[in-house]
Order: sequence, then C-alpha cells, then structure tokens
Amino acid sequence: MTAALVEHDTAPDRLSWDLLLQAWRELDTSRSNAKDGRTKKLWAYAHAPVPVYLLVDRFDEHGPAATLFTGPQNGAYKHAERVPFGECLKLPDPFAATVDTAGFPG
Repeated sequence: MTAALVEHDTAPDRLSWDLLLQAWRELDTSRSNAKDGRTKKLWAYAHAPVPVYLLVDRFDEHGPAATLFTGPQNGAYKHAERVPFGECLKLPDPFAATVDTAGFPG
C-alpha cells in the first residue's frame, strides 16, 4: 500500500485526513507489485519532487513496515525513517500528526 502526500491548490490545513485515508485504501499493494513502490514510485516522486512520500509495505524483506521519505533533492530523498508495523511514525509539518501503524494489515 502506498500513499503520496502532494502539494495542491488548497492550503495544507485544509487537507482532509478522510481523503488521505481513502487514497491509502485505493492504492493497495500486492506481493507482485510491491517492488514498484520501493523503486519506480520512489524514483518518480523524488524527481517530481513530491515533498513527502509514505510507503506502507506489507512485503518489506525485514517484515511489514512504513517508511517516510522526505526532503527530495536532485531526484533522491535526503531522509528516510522506517518503522515496523506496531510503532508510530511522526509526519512532518504541515501535517504534524503521528501515524500509529499498529492497525495496518500485516
């Protein structure tokens, strides 16, 4: 499952968490296309540049995990924070929220 948080016409404080959660549900990852989120999408979002990319990966080789990529520069993300499912992941401003991954499907 992947989700990209992108800049858009509305102010950041107007971003609907319902809309974000809906996007996560609609972008379900299967074992056969999980590699795309780790490679093709990561490359494309960094080149766009999408400021924040959250990869929710049930098929990570080290176990189900969520990885938050931030700070795209020259086609690569400068920062990546990975947490296994069950731990919390803090989103940067303007989202300034904590994502509890305990409920993510493993």
